[in-house]
Order: sequence, then C-alpha cells, then structure tokens
Amino acid sequence: MQTYDAIIIGAGPAGLMAARELEANNVDYLIMEAKSKIGSPLKCGEITRQDTFLELFERTDYFFIKNKISNISFRVKETEKVIKKNMIMLDKPQFLRWLAGPIENNLMLNTKLEDIRHKPDILQISTSQGTFHAKLVILAHGTKYNVQKTFELVKKDIELVPCIGGLFENTTLNQNTAYFSYDEDMGIASWAFPKENNIVNAGAGIILKSKEKENPNLRESFRHLMNQLEIPLYGEPCYAGRYVTNGPIDRTYSDRLLICGDAAGQIFAGIGEGIYFSLKAGQLAGQTAIKAVKQETFNKEFLKEYETHWKKSFGRQLDAGLILTTILFFLMRHKLVLKALESIKPKEIFDIWFKGMVSVRLKLFYYLLKIFGCKLKR
Repeated sequence: MQTYDAIIIGAGPAGLMAARELEANNVDYLIMEAKSKIGSPLKCGEITRQDTFLELFERTDYFFIKNKISNISFRVKETEKVIKKNMIMLDKPQFLRWLAGPIENNLMLNTKLEDIRHKPDILQISTSQGTFHAKLVILAHGTKYNVQKTFELVKKDIELVPCIGGLFENTTLNQNTAYFSYDEDMGIASWAFPKENNIVNAGAGIILKSKEKENPNLRESFRHLMNQLEIPLYGEPCYAGRYVTNGPIDRTYSDRLLICGDAAGQIFAGIGEGIYFSLKAGQLAGQTAIKAVKQETFNKEFLKEYETHWKKSFGRQLDAGLILTTILFFLMRHKLVLKALESIKPKEIFDIWFKGMVSVRLKLFYYLLKIFGCKLKR
C-alpha cells in the first residue's frame, strides 16, 4: 500500500490552500472530500475582507468576485451603527473550484473520513473508499470534532450555532452595504449580503438556546426579522450550516497531525466570518507540512511551528471574537442587545473585528462576566 507524504481531509478553503502549497513544492499528497462536487452545496455567507484577499491572491478582479462592499451595518430594531470596511462577495462554489484547479489530479471526491489511527511511523486513514497511509495528515473537514477529541486536542464542549441561508432576489437592498441584524426576543442574528444582479446572500442563526420554550422556527424567525427591517427577499432558504463559537480548539497540532479552518475553530466567533482565517491557516499548515516532509520530522514538537505561526498571524483577532461572543450571549440572554448597540461606538466594533483590539470597557465587562461565572454558553 502506498504511503503518501501527506493526506488532506477536506476540500474547503483550508484544505485547498494547503494542497496548493504542497502541489507547488512537489510533495506527494492526496486530498479527500466527502462531497461529490467542490463547493456544493453552498453553506456560507460568502463574504470576506478585501485587504486579506489581496494578501493571498493579489487581485480582486477575478470572475468569482460578485460585489464589492464598503459599509457594514449593525441593526437592532430602529437603531443602526455603520462601520466602513472594504469587503468582497464571492461566488464561493466558483471560487473553490478555481482554488482546486491546480490540484484536481490529486483530489478524491465522495470520500468520507471514518477514522484516523497511529501506526508505526505512519497514520492510518480509514475512509468510505478504503484505507490509506500517510506520514502526515492535515485535517480541514469542517465542523466535525471526533478526531480532535480522540487525539485529546479538544477539552471543552463545542458550541455550534445552527444557521440557514440562501441566495434571494432583492430589488431594494443597498448594494454597497452588508447588513447584520439582531432580535433579542427571538434570540437570533441574521445577515444580508448583496451580490450582483440584485441577488443577496441572506440567512440567520439561533444565537440563544431557550430552556423555557422550544427554539423558534428558524425560517419563520428569519423571515419575520427581514420584514421588520423592511428587507424584502424573494425565494426560500436553501442551505443549512453551523459555526463554532468557542474560538480555536485547545491545540491545533499533534504527532503527524495538523488541524486548520473550521475543524480548528479558526472563526471570528462573534460574527461567523471564517473564509480568510481558513485560507490563511491552510496556507500555513501546508508550509509547515512541507518542512516536515523535507526534514522527515513529524513529531508534535516540530509541528507546533504551525500553531505559532497562525497565532501570530490572526490569533489576536480570534481572541477578540471570543470576547465579543461571550458578551453577545450574555446580552441576548438578558435582552440587552439594543441598549448595547445604542451605547457602542462604531470604532469599537471595527477595532474588535478587524484589528483584534478590545476597548478597555469591553475588556472590563468581559472579565466581570468571567468573575461572576457567566460562561460561554448559548
């Protein structure tokens, strides 16, 4: 049986970026994907930052970029705060298929991961298409955490926000603005991101789990909130997804194993943004894997370099997202989101999201929540 230098599990942003790094450096690798088609079905808001996209891909005139946005609106009822930030809207399926172009000869679709086990000098990967061996595995298969728990990389319970969304026809939404809206009575957050030709990617997630009553019907609540905000959408939600709100897992590396993207919890938790962090983490995981293969060194002490690099690159932003999420859950639970939005300054939102800088008063509020036992629980 062939032993690959590296096997990548998952052909999303993180896995594909890692594969492109390995392809460019003549590493013997295989990338596996459970789906039958790259990028489908869509399970994402498709928005990402223009500056970080430029960092990775140098241009913003690709065919899969469907809109450029410069304003981000946060709304609760009639209260609105707007921040300035250049964002781009992707056609994510097209984007992922473009990413996959250079590596398609090493791609196996319809291949579902079943188990990963240590064997002498290799990892054994059991899948729906058989058993494979690799010196190193890069795990980038989305919000699944069984392997991470088996390798003792996750010690905490994973909190996942269930979401629905889709592409809708919309004739009135400002094409230059991305909208986030919150309803503290229903405990949901929604988004509406305009694309080309009056199409909008919109959806909602249940931020607050209810113990006293059944959680609201997410489709109905999403529609109700859009109507309240006078955002008419024509069509129905067509996808369901989820995102992790705990921040990164406890450790993103082990002997012969690297974890990146959603599988590592590398998401800005308070917003759900993950495309850039997945792309960058995949790139860094691929670079570390190349060094490991060249030096034939796969122990966790060597692979720790990957975690050091991603934390230096964007760890501060993920930490800020965790603070924001903890505060958001508390505000939702006590129906204080409106009051908080009324008092917060747009610059505070901008700094915490895009710079990883938390104002003194928000830090103080967060530490008070921790002191009084308000855990990160939906």
